Amino acid sequence: MKGLVVTPAYFPDKSKGGSITGCRSFAKAISLIHQLEIGTLDTTNEGERVSEVDEIKVSYFKITKGLEWLSSSGWGFSLKFSFWFIKNYKKFDYIYIRSLWNYISLFTSIICILTGKNYGISSSGKFSKYALRSSFTKKIIILPLILFILKKASFIHYPTTKEYNSTPKYISKLTKPIILNTAIDIKENLSEESNKSPIIKRKLIYTVSRFDEIKRIEIIAKLSSERFPNIDFVHIGNYQDNFGYFNKIKNIYKNNKITINYKFDNLIDFDKPAQRVFFPGYMEINAVDELIKQYQESYFMQMSYSEGQSNSILEAMARGSTCIVSEGCNMQKAKEHDSIIIANEHNLIREINKLWKKDLLMDKLRDNQYKFLKDFHSSKNISIQFDENIRSLL
Repeated sequence: MKGLVVTPAYFPDKSKGGSITGCRSFAKAISLIHQLEIGTLDTTNEGERVSEVDEIKVSYFKITKGLEWLSSSGWGFSLKFSFWFIKNYKKFDYIYIRSLWNYISLFTSIICILTGKNYGISSSGKFSKYALRSSFTKKIIILPLILFILKKASFIHYPTTKEYNSTPKYISKLTKPIILNTAIDIKENLSEESNKSPIIKRKLIYTVSRFDEIKRIEIIAKLSSERFPNIDFVHIGNYQDNFGYFNKIKNIYKNNKITINYKFDNLIDFDKPAQRVFFPGYMEINAVDELIKQYQESYFMQMSYSEGQSNSILEAMARGSTCIVSEGCNMQKAKEHDSIIIANEHNLIREINKLWKKDLLMDKLRDNQYKFLKDFHSSKNISIQFDENIRSLL
């Protein structure tokens, strides 16, 4: 089958965080079976072009100026994309629309409805109560159109059963669901890497996310008041995108008398204080992997109010970090398979202390998380399941 993924932003754009990472993982998996193309916007100002990303053809279209008053991105308005889509949509068996609240997604949906083309929409956290409250006025104005588009869709793709069940019924009942996990690249030599001698004989607590109040990074920052010995806190992500929230987190560390670092220049400094914090900005996944390898133990934490299905968590599991996440992170299935810890701000310290007192518990979590990823998130399995689902629906 031949499919087209329509998304308002794609790699190499690094500003959208997990949404682009998730779309890229999905595309890589589906391309194992289907002939896939991607239509997106030139959000990095590198020029209109056709490129290959992960051996998938990607067409980047110029954003047409004029709708900046609606949003800083111009609401994803692109005449070039519009003309291209009208000319080319017939050659695809289905259209997969990754986003929704923007011009190219709405335009694509409307053309599909008018021409009878099969299309599906990714849920990916966009129907949570937190997402629906964001830009509420704009969304309520176009809600009747959105509901009509959802009703006419061939399917809505939900990453987990929990997300499907928590989606408002007036949305989830409109069309058929596909419940399909996020795909992730799984390292076959994970156990070998974890046995290598670390350079830094310290524990690492880290986050990988955009700096946004919905992520609740401040909960992790408050752990610094506990004065855990030999701990590094590392918060990876573009803090420049939200200086107000970044300063809130930074001040928590300052109030606890912890020096703020922006570079890893003194990472292997043996005269280091008991606790340190680093804000390195955005890092490519391979660079994050290399950083984690240097530490004696690594703990990934994410206390978000709400997530679709977090690529950051799955990537952390794949690199062998012990993961502690909130209930809003949508990782209940991993919890059921004893491969992750779900905590909240009230019992987080207790769960950390429990881990550090029981080495066997950490070993069990790591063994289970590798098996969990292989069973439920391998690209091969996801591609087969998607192919079976879409053939039954179209």
